[in-house]
Formats: sequence, structure tokens, C-alpha cells
Amino acid sequence: MLLKVKSFFFENKIIAISIFLFSFLITTSEILIRDYYGIAQLPNVIVPFFYNLLLGVILLTASSSIVALIYVIFIVTIFAIQYSNIGYFGYWISPMDIWLLFEKMTEVVQAGVSVISHSYVVLAMIFLVSSSTILMLVLRRILHNKYKSVSVIGLVVLLFYPVKMTIDKDVELGRLPKISHSVVKTSIYTMGYFVGHTFPEEVLGLSSVPSVKRDEPIKLRDPISDNIILLMGESLSSSFMSVYGFQKPTTPWLEQQKQQGKGFFSEGFSGGLFTDVSVPYFFNMIEKPNALQQISSGDTNIFRLAKEQGYETYFYSSQMSSGLALVSSLGTSWIDHYADAESITGDRNKAVDDSQLITWLKEVNTGSKKFIVLNPSGSHEPYILRSPQEMKVFGQDSIQNEYYNSVYYTDYLIRELQRETSLFPGSWTFILTSDHGQNITGRTAGKGSFDFVSNYLVPIYIDSNSEEVMHLTRSRLGSCNISFQVQLSSLVAEFIGYENEFTSCDQGFVSGKRRTGNSGYMQLTKETDGSGYNSKMIFH
Repeated sequence: MLLKVKSFFFENKIIAISIFLFSFLITTSEILIRDYYGIAQLPNVIVPFFYNLLLGVILLTASSSIVALIYVIFIVTIFAIQYSNIGYFGYWISPMDIWLLFEKMTEVVQAGVSVISHSYVVLAMIFLVSSSTILMLVLRRILHNKYKSVSVIGLVVLLFYPVKMTIDKDVELGRLPKISHSVVKTSIYTMGYFVGHTFPEEVLGLSSVPSVKRDEPIKLRDPISDNIILLMGESLSSSFMSVYGFQKPTTPWLEQQKQQGKGFFSEGFSGGLFTDVSVPYFFNMIEKPNALQQISSGDTNIFRLAKEQGYETYFYSSQMSSGLALVSSLGTSWIDHYADAESITGDRNKAVDDSQLITWLKEVNTGSKKFIVLNPSGSHEPYILRSPQEMKVFGQDSIQNEYYNSVYYTDYLIRELQRETSLFPGSWTFILTSDHGQNITGRTAGKGSFDFVSNYLVPIYIDSNSEEVMHLTRSRLGSCNISFQVQLSSLVAEFIGYENEFTSCDQGFVSGKRRTGNSGYMQLTKETDGSGYNSKMIFH
């Protein structure tokens, strides 16, 4: 009897020490990750420490091996995903990010592989968490003190928020993760919101954001430019272009243009945080979500409007075709000439060098009015692939410098594309903007968060041999320090000969990660003194 009592207390002592060490290691890993990537530290270390203690208790003492195994998978998965997201983007993963993780798996894998050499800290912390968790699973096999009540508690912890958020649609915890929450807390909330809201909304095509629709613009006159060439940049943030004040000389040619008084330079808020949102929004002149009906109607589609005014229309992209799902929302029936990287490589998962855009532009028959959209890979992840060796002027020692190299290469492409444009007969107009920006720091890079203005601050550059085009550009955008995307796309429609309904930069919108607005969108309102913009998130 005495031996049994001693054995009981000895085993419980092992359990207590193991759980304490497990929680200590997990909590320490999060503190180290936050410190390394410059993320705000936990406001209270005690609370996440107790969350991790609970995980340890469930791992070691749950009577059900299935529950214990589920927790092993849960712990390893959430820490691997969250630490990877912090290491790359600088924020916790959101419910919509989980959906996009599967929807854009090829892009995710390519981006992930490209940064492995710069992610030693993330990999080390994931290894620490994973090995600690697996050791706990091994330890439970030699222990005898296990309880059904702990298994029940474990199931309740995992199922409570998904069930609650499925039943009560007004619960909003986890919709936008808070960086102040620990990995475990934010993951439980995020998982609950994903199961209760995001997954059914995406599968069933539901949205709580009211549908927005307007009539096609009125045709006012003949076009004022015979040839319009629009370079829709990729992940090009004006925050990292020297022509807009960035300290590194990333855009020497554009700087030269500005110094010589050539062209119109400004900045703009993108229509969304992702290409699949902002590009369809641009070419359908969408102001805000939910505009799916507007897009499908084609009433405000710029390609359609251009064709009605006698333009031959083109869409050329050097991106891999598997990443161009957005094309179906551009109005392919109104695009006369379409080509992407697959046209060259025969492989839908392979991009071509952006210089192919120059080749395509040279091959255009210049016999009639042209509306040409060029879409480079630009500065899309993985950055290391976005510039040839001779353009890597900032070195290759960091993700940050590879992004700068891609911007430098884009500046070269802009120069060459505008030179080709200037050879077109008649009047020509060259326009540069971007689908969205990026957030680049010494240790993180990526897109998709409203937390960083560089994610949705993009360049606007317009040059033309038509005085009427330049005068109209300055009159529409010149008084705005920052314009909204719909202002620029409506200006393009005005060049073509249509009424412009969006001339004010006092208020506008930036959509999140979905065209429906399901992931939220931002309303920006100019301050009364004109010094900046106040932001407000909208979800319904």
C-alpha cells in the first residue's frame, strides 16, 4: 500500500514538472519570436503560461489517446502556422488567410521555399515546440494517471468557440486577430471564426455586406488618346520607391522623369489588399464591396467601354496562369488579345521574365486605337526570382534587398515600356499603378494586413504626348495627395470618352481579402485640415 502511495506521488511529481517545463518552453518560444521580429510583447506572460499549462495537462493526463493525439496535431500545427506567418508577414493568421492558404497553395509554397534560408529562428522555434509536444506524447505512454474528465475538458476547449460562432453569428472574436493575444488564444478564436463564419460563407457564397451596383457611365465624347498602355504593377508599394522619397535609389529613371518635369506623379490607395480583389475592382471601376453583381454585369467594365469606343483591347501578363484566376472577372469576352506566361512556357505554374512584356508590346500591330494592359510579376513573392542577376544592385543577403532589386528592375521596365509606347502613331498615354503594396522590414515581408499602410499605398504615374490628357489628369488628381483606385480607373474611362463619377479624394475605401467584403474593408476619410486620413473598419 505504501509503495502504491509513493508511486502515485512520484508519478504526479513527474507530471507536474513535465507540464511546467512544457509550458515554460512554449511560452519562452513565443517571447523569443516576438522579440526577434520586433512584435509587441505579451502584455501579461502569466495568462499564456497558464494556457500552455492546460495544454500540457490535457496532453499527459487525458484518458483518451485520440484526444491527446488531436492536441499534438493542434499544437504543432498552430505554432508552425502562426510562427511562419509572424516570420513572413509580421502578424497572426486570420480566418480568411486560412482559406487563402488552400486557395493559393502554389503561391504559398513558392513564397515559403524562397525564405527558408532567412527563417532560421522560426524553424528553430517550431522545432522546439514540436519536439516538446512529441516528448509529452511519448511520456504519457509510461504514465498511468489519466482521467476521463480531462478528455472532456480537452474536447470542450477545442469545440466551444466553433460551436458558439456557428450558432451565434454576431460573435466576432477572431475575425481580426489581435497581436496582443498569445498563439493559443488567437488560434482558438481564429479557428472558431473560420468554422462558424468564413468556411460556410466562402463555400455557399454568402455575404453580410450589402450588394452595391450602379449603371454604366454615360458616353460623352470621342476618346482623347489613341493608344492607352496601362502597366498594372504587382506588389509595388510607393513606400519603397525613391521617386516618392524612399532613401534607397530604387527608381532612378522615374526620379529623372520627375526632375525634368515630365509626367504626373502621385500616390494612391489600392482597391484591395490582394490582386484578386483590386484588379477586378480597377477594371470594373468598383468603389467598395460587395460588388460581385457589378462585376458580373459588365456595365462598368473598362475593356467593354474601350471596345465600344473603337479600341482593340489587350491583356498581357508575365505571371503564371495558375495565379491568374482574376482574369475571369476582367471580362475576357471584351479582351481581343490575351497572353500569359503559359503562352511561352507551356506550364501553367511557371512565370516568365517581365521583359516578355516589352516583346509583346513591340509585336502589337499599331494600325488602330489600342487599349493595352500589361501585368508583370513585378515584386510578387518570391522576391529572389523577380530580378535578373545584373539588376540585383542592392545585394542578395536579405529578403528586403531582394524586394528593392525587384523595384529597381521594374523601374527599368517602365522606362523601356514607355519608350515603346512613345513609338505608337497618334496620341499615346502611359499609365503606371499597382494592384497593392507590400510591407517590408529587416526581418518580415508580405502583404494582406491593414496594419501597414505600405500594403495599400501604390504609385500613380501618367505621361502622354496629349496636352488634353495631362491637363485632365492634373485637374482630376492634382489636388489629391493620395487618390483612391476608383478615381484612377474612372479617369481612364474619361480618357476613353465616358463620364467620370469619382473625382473626390475626400473619402474612399480599401477592400480586404475578398471582393464580397467578408473579411472586412476600410473606409478612409480625409481629415478636415487635409493632413491625412482617418480609418474605420466595416464588416457589414
